[in-house]
Amino acid sequence: AGVNAPAAEAEAEQRETNKHVVLRCKKPEEVAGVRRDRKFSLFTVDLRKFKNVESMKGELVGVDGAVFLGEMLKVGCCARLVNLNLGWNRMKKVGCDRLFDALGKMGASCLVERLDLRMNHLPAASVRKLCKHLRGGALQRLEVLDLRMNMVGDEGATALAHAVLASALAPLLRLYVNSNQI
Repeated sequence: AGVNAPAAEAEAEQRETNKHVVLRCKKPEEVAGVRRDRKFSLFTVDLRKFKNVESMKGELVGVDGAVFLGEMLKVGCCARLVNLNLGWNRMKKVGCDRLFDALGKMGASCLVERLDLRMNHLPAASVRKLCKHLRGGALQRLEVLDLRMNMVGDEGATALAHAVLASALAPLLRLYVNSNQI
């Protein structure tokens, strides 16, 4: 900011009864040396305690954060989640694959209607994995899928087209694939 910029506002505490949660990873020094047992949380919030979350936004969670989020979703955290905004989080292939596996494992119980994965360096192989889970019955309520500014390419676009033809994306109202080397 500039010379006379206002002081940064303190972050508001996220209460366990909130319907919206922002995911931020803990600082590396806070996580280093900590035993990763059942009570461990990579985020500044413990998702196991947030039962009413309907909307979730990630702030630079990266690969580790995406993997951890996938693990939390697999065990049933945030079962009411409707809007998952993970755009601009640098999740890459490994993080996205783990997240897609978690969403696939949730199957028909997954309530996500909006999935934003903009600018996550998502390759065609990950899009194929997403489409495989979609054909398997995952994300049956998905209305908006945002894959803009990734590396989907022709191979990923073909997988999406096959998923559409197989009616795996029947409830989908909007599919964004701009700037994907297609």
